[in-house]
Amino acid sequence: MSDESFGERTEPATPRKREKARKRGQVAKSQDMNTVALLLGALLILNFYSDALIKQISALNVQLLSSLHVPELTPSNIKYYASYGMVLLFQMLMPLLAGLFILAVAVNLLQVGPALSPEVFTPKPSRFNPINGFKRMFSKRGIVKLIMSLVKIVVIAVVLYWTVKDKLDEIIPAVQLDVKQIMVYIGSSSFTLGVRIGAVLLVLAILDYVYQRWQYEEDLKMTKQEVKDEMKRYEGDPKIKERRIKTQRSIAYQRMMQSVPKADVVITNPTELAVALEYKREEMPAPRVVAKGAGYIARKIREIAVDNGIPIVEKKALAQALYKSVEVGREIPPDLYQAVAEILAYVYELDRAGAARAI
Repeated sequence: MSDESFGERTEPATPRKREKARKRGQVAKSQDMNTVALLLGALLILNFYSDALIKQISALNVQLLSSLHVPELTPSNIKYYASYGMVLLFQMLMPLLAGLFILAVAVNLLQVGPALSPEVFTPKPSRFNPINGFKRMFSKRGIVKLIMSLVKIVVIAVVLYWTVKDKLDEIIPAVQLDVKQIMVYIGSSSFTLGVRIGAVLLVLAILDYVYQRWQYEEDLKMTKQEVKDEMKRYEGDPKIKERRIKTQRSIAYQRMMQSVPKADVVITNPTELAVALEYKREEMPAPRVVAKGAGYIARKIREIAVDNGIPIVEKKALAQALYKSVEVGREIPPDLYQAVAEILAYVYELDRAGAARAI
């Protein structure tokens, strides 16, 4: 492998690098998606809430205009009515503001999930450097943003022209309508125009989000050397890790072999597998596997069993079932109780017979 290929960013980012990037506020996010969602959300909320909003605004105007008939307008009266009007206006706009806030939070959660990075709000001198600003402006990402902005301007102009052209036959007769009808017509036409623009911008926002995801993955890619260095930093040198695993396996092997003399019986396959079982009726709810192995380990278990006078029983199917389904130190499953009980009963019978002959 050449040094050049080793230095190219060809490897996907590791989970740790992704986590660090997320803490820095570096996430795949399309700002256009937020803008379009708020635009369409505002249009839908206003469409359903427009009648009630118009009634509330009319009532507010009546109240404010009726205040002009008071005997004397003093600064305190003006301040009172202005404050009163602002409170009522805020109450009227509260459903719209609350809906847009919930929508903005939902869109951000859908894009990036729950992510709060204090580093985003930390001022950095590099952000105020005009040279860096020009570099970002004429970078590949800046050019893509410029192209997307031009496309959006063209799209809005085309949709605006298309909508006005469709409504052109209705605009001139609308002059003869009363004020309320004109307001309804303007509201309906604005809603149609907004939905059309929002639908087209939504398609562009989806494309922008796909691009942002791709660019995000490209920015996070690592070189093979960076991946290797990170593994050494967090997991240790692979050779040391391998030696540690071998040491752990050796210790586990020694402990397992030391448990074989405590076994009541060793079940074999007959030569390839060996499983040692221990059962103390007063202490254990079920027999427990104290050692198991295949090949060389199986031979060692049988040798230790012979040296310590532990019965060896050849049961091919049972040995395979115990070897595959029960880990060392675990009790046997209920579906093997009957088969193991028969073998233990046989072993205990041999022990009693041997004790009787010794007497």
